[in-house]
Amino acid sequence: MYHLDRDHHSIAPMSGATSPARGQGRLLDWIDSQAKVTRIWLDQLIAEGDPDDMISLIHRQAAWLDMMRSRLAGS
Repeated sequence: MYHLDRDHHSIAPMSGATSPARGQGRLLDWIDSQAKVTRIWLDQLIAEGDPDDMISLIHRQAAWLDMMRSRLAGS
């Protein structure tokens, strides 16, 4: 298991984690699945129009997911 530190910019293993590499792989899988969902929503919002400026919010979420993926892959 992992948790974000107070500044929400880095993650660290929680005490009692069985295998950091195994947990990291599961977290990367989750991040990848969430990135796929954001791409689906972006495509749909772009195709249908964006009356509530949701594209901006989803772009920010996608950027956060990309940042977390690169931080995890680099460790």
